[in-house]
Amino acid sequence: MARIGVTYLEVAKAADELVARGIEPSIRLVRGELGDTGSPNTIQRHLSAWREARPAAAAAVAELSPSTTLAIASEISQAAAKARAEVEGQLLQARSEAEELASVGEQLELERDELLARLVEVTTERDQRIAINQLQGVEIKDLQEAVERENAAAESARTAVAKAEIKLEMAVADRAEIIRLREELREQSERLVLANRDLAVRCAELEAAAAAHKVVLQQITGLQEQLSVAYEQKSKETHQLQTEVKELRSELAKVGGELSQARVAEAHATGRLQIMAEAAAKSEKTVTVGA
Repeated sequence: MARIGVTYLEVAKAADELVARGIEPSIRLVRGELGDTGSPNTIQRHLSAWREARPAAAAAVAELSPSTTLAIASEISQAAAKARAEVEGQLLQARSEAEELASVGEQLELERDELLARLVEVTTERDQRIAINQLQGVEIKDLQEAVERENAAAESARTAVAKAEIKLEMAVADRAEIIRLREELREQSERLVLANRDLAVRCAELEAAAAAHKVVLQQITGLQEQLSVAYEQKSKETHQLQTEVKELRSELAKVGGELSQARVAEAHATGRLQIMAEAAAKSEKTVTVGA
């Protein structure tokens, strides 16, 4: 946060210190007392107000009685104590809010880390699903190739049957061989039908499994995107809270500085009032002795 301009109390304190050393305050000298900081226009305005307040303070020394001066000093001390208590309360409240924000920021960081771990887990599961789908795709391709080979074998078997029938027709005398060949052909045909059925069932199962894996993969991808968005949101919230904690700590330091300035101003005012009371008492004593 940007530094707030110099206050009247800072300018008045610097001017009083210069007067105590016998030096007439000026804008340049007061700015030097403040560490070469502050706008000259602001210092000039506060310095003018300080100069206007000095004659009123001097007149008050001659006009007020010691009891009145002490009463005013008591009132000022009470007001300063009340103001100090309020500033200290604000300081405690600011510290409490800073601790609360820091706690919330730590909780958000934990949630963000958990989301990151879940994101890594989901990404790993997605990669495993992709690998499984690739393997199943290879297996489906192998089964399709096996079906093609079986079909080719069936075609060869049909060709062989046709040739065998021709041979059977040509070898009517060897009926026993014909019966054997026909039985063997029937068995081969039955085995081929069963194999084709098994291959069709296996292909259907693999295709269903591939479709299910595809749906799961889409769900995992959607969850991954949601987790990514949630992770980014938590990171933004954590960064915002950390920024607010920094700003609150800066405000806390500022309130502490203002409390210190108030204490210095209180001590300064109390000292001046004591000096005024002593001067008034001496003046009253001198008037009494003269009379």
